[in-house]
Amino acid sequence: MDRILEAQEDDFELRFKLSDSYCVYGADDIKVEIEDGWIEVKAELIEQHPDEIIRHSFYRKRKLPAEVIVESLSCDIDQGMLIISGKKQLPEKRVLKVNVLRSGP
Repeated sequence: MDRILEAQEDDFELRFKLSDSYCVYGADDIKVEIEDGWIEVKAELIEQHPDEIIRHSFYRKRKLPAEVIVESLSCDIDQGMLIISGKKQLPEKRVLKVNVLRSGP
């Protein structure tokens, strides 16, 4: 199950379930790109056995919550999950002043 977890106000964490091969061998290459409010994760694993080479690839694309502006990221593989954690910057709260016009006496 893929999910976005909110740890603290300025931290966020994405968790993606990986296949057993990634858990045993790790990943050779993990790329994370963020563009236009989307996070795109690509991972590649190459298993080299005496008689064969097996390639695994992993791809996920998820919409980030609107309030998340990513400042930094880190990746880790733990207990079958690819964990991407980072710092988010919350947009400043804006207060709009509204003038109410009343009609009548």
